Amino acid sequence: MQIDIGEEFTIGIQIENCGSKIPEFVQFELINPPTDIEIKESLVIEIPRLNYANSERFITYHMRIAENASPGNYLIKTRLTYGEKDSLTVENDNISFLVRGEKAELNLASVKVNPVLPTEKETVELTMRIENTGRGAAKSIVVYAEHPFQGTKQAFIGSLNSNEEGPAIFTFIADKSGTFNIACSMNMYRGTFVVLESDGTKSDYVEEKSSASGGCGMGGGCGGCGGF
Repeated sequence: MQIDIGEEFTIGIQIENCGSKIPEFVQFELINPPTDIEIKESLVIEIPRLNYANSERFITYHMRIAENASPGNYLIKTRLTYGEKDSLTVENDNISFLVRGEKAELNLASVKVNPVLPTEKETVELTMRIENTGRGAAKSIVVYAEHPFQGTKQAFIGSLNSNEEGPAIFTFIADKSGTFNIACSMNMYRGTFVVLESDGTKSDYVEEKSSASGGCGMGGGCGGCGGF
């Protein structure tokens, strides 16, 4: 398993009773995990009673690699303790994975609006091309845009390897005329968008600026994208 610095991930542990006896006590624990791995759940978890042979329980740990973590191989020791209180069996194991040092870096490569100057009631297609200028891969990229029209405000790109780019396409109906705010990415940029009256003239209406903005996200972190 390979994980990027700053990435969130989950690890699932399956506990199964493979014997004919029902253990009175079952406990699973992570032992002294590395300090640059953030774990949301308790390190020690008592498993509900396995009431019959071949019954099983599933544990999920939600983890995150800290931004200041060092790349390399990581090892988390585990311990499973089960049996009767006066006769316990202990099994030690470990979870290993590679933390990659390369990080993805998302930026806005270009913006295309079709039509360039829409009139009221027209359907508009806004295309933002997002590029990954970092050395690592970006996964599960979702781009958010803030605009006051009826239409899509979220676009899924997927994954981008280093030096790759992909389109985030938003479609909306320009149901009112004037000059409106459109934003992308954590207040890094805010721009304006003009919708003409149905007769092709420019409206005097100008939308007030707000502090809200959209963003770009990928897997366990956020990447920036500019504006237009």
